[in-house]
Amino acid sequence: MALRTAASSVTTNPTGTQANNAAASSSSTLSPTRTYTLAPTGTVPAGYLQTSGSSIVNSSGDVITLHGVNLGGWLEIEDWMCGITDTTDDSGPHPYRQSFISAQDFVNIAALGFNLIRLPFSYLNLQNPDGTWRPDAYTLLDWAVSQAAANGIYIILDLHSWATQAENYTLISTNTNAGEAARQQAQTLWTNITTHYLNNPTILAFDLINEPVGSYANYLPRALYAAIRSIDPHRILLLEAFSAPPSQYDFHQVAYSFHEHKMESLDFATNKAVWAANKTTIESYLNFPAPFYMGEFMAVNETLAYLLQQMNSLGVAWTMWTWKAVDMADWAFHNYPHYPVTYRVNINTDSYESILETWQGLGSINATRNDDLVNMYSPYI
Repeated sequence: MALRTAASSVTTNPTGTQANNAAASSSSTLSPTRTYTLAPTGTVPAGYLQTSGSSIVNSSGDVITLHGVNLGGWLEIEDWMCGITDTTDDSGPHPYRQSFISAQDFVNIAALGFNLIRLPFSYLNLQNPDGTWRPDAYTLLDWAVSQAAANGIYIILDLHSWATQAENYTLISTNTNAGEAARQQAQTLWTNITTHYLNNPTILAFDLINEPVGSYANYLPRALYAAIRSIDPHRILLLEAFSAPPSQYDFHQVAYSFHEHKMESLDFATNKAVWAANKTTIESYLNFPAPFYMGEFMAVNETLAYLLQQMNSLGVAWTMWTWKAVDMADWAFHNYPHYPVTYRVNINTDSYESILETWQGLGSINATRNDDLVNMYSPYI
């Protein structure tokens, strides 16, 4: 139903009005609503990294080791780690975003030996709530990409929040007309992004959608894959909540990804058992063969050392969560302190002047580096 390949086209079909997930009838006859013609394969653009078996390689076929960080909480503000009691704005440039991350952060990331940044963004960084495009849509994304390029760092663009997420997290994965409409909104977003960054070698990959639920017949990844491939046949695409082999849908230049947030406790034995299950899953992807990428994780003490060693032994790419936060200890390499100066704001109760002063203050100091965490990571970068 959702997608089918015929000659040189990929067609997305509506999913009807049936109940979602496996309860939907497979006998329904549905008409296509959006057809994408696959872009000609042509020559791989200069500088693009590509998949080769279970590895990511450069144009000479050399395997590229990719280790890095997330820039969480910058474009996609997350109140729990950003010192914000309530998030009411996920839009464009303003004092928080202009101060929280600076050019020096990219210099510092490269200085630690990292060569990869996962950049979470919200659809509202690019679009207004009504779906029209912001005039400053790419101001911050372009700046980040240019800073990464200047420091020899690859970027993964991660769609962290999509149009229907706040109202109904699972809707975009469902076998419903509303689910199809949500997927088409995401397709429109990705076709615009793909066009904007076509042939840009600093972009390693597109992370199609952050932590989705598995979709009926894999409608969601298939729809987003079709939209992007109508423009760019070579960009690496990252698949979450997807376990079918690439050949099942004639996918090319894809890697698999999930996030590890179940190894955050101090119980090392339990954490090792969690990893054992993860390793089995990762090895199944590597054996397709396809690369695997751990997009997010957090661990401490001996668990962190064990996790990093294990991921490196499998040859997988990874980005820890996260580079910078407000008073979040081992969740971040750099922390803005809570005391003696507070960098926390309450959107609902603080005055405009108070919030502005606090956010502008982020750019006037250096967040405290978590040297203990840096020392833990250093042997594995």
